[in-house]
Amino acid sequence: MAQDMEEVPTDGVLRTPSSQIVGLFESAGQCLGAAVRDTRQFAARLRQRAETIKEEQPLQFIAVVAGVSVAAGFATRLWRSSRNA
Repeated sequence: MAQDMEEVPTDGVLRTPSSQIVGLFESAGQCLGAAVRDTRQFAARLRQRAETIKEEQPLQFIAVVAGVSVAAGFATRLWRSSRNA
């Protein structure tokens, strides 16, 4: 049975030094960490801006939310009717 086993070819991927692979994972982790940090900062700024608008201009805020809701409902209705036609 040992004679039937064929040798697995080793190409460049298997010969890559482990330090290079670890370096790739570290740089990918740093990029991902930076993206998560930036997203959290953006969300915090957006949340603060919405809170400020809600407190300073409540009627305008309600009007914008209502307008967006009406537009989304209208678009959904059009989309559903085109799929059922």
